[in-house]
Amino acid sequence: MNRGFRSAIVVVDRLPITKKTLWLRILGKWQTQEQAIDEVTALPRGNVLRNLMLELLSTWHINIKTRKGLTKDDKELLMNLSRAYLKWREETLFTARLTTRPFRRTTLSCRKYAQITLWR
Repeated sequence: MNRGFRSAIVVVDRLPITKKTLWLRILGKWQTQEQAIDEVTALPRGNVLRNLMLELLSTWHINIKTRKGLTKDDKELLMNLSRAYLKWREETLFTARLTTRPFRRTTLSCRKYAQITLWR
């Protein structure tokens, strides 16, 4: 370790498999990254770390997908991120369905000729 800049070289695929190293392992490649993403999706629903990481991974997925001229490494990354993106999307849509309620139409009749339609 260089004491002047307090920097170090990290070999991501040699890191211990713990929650503390999860984010670094996601930045790795191939099996290391794939395993780390699987660990994120395996965390229980409602886990704060899981929710935040799925959101970040989904943003990363969208950013890569919108690029033109993807390299082989980009395509591999996109494939790894796709599972996390689909999980995040599925849970986000499910939550949206739970929190929104359909509109109900109510018609109020006032006298013989007037009607008011309310949407609530």
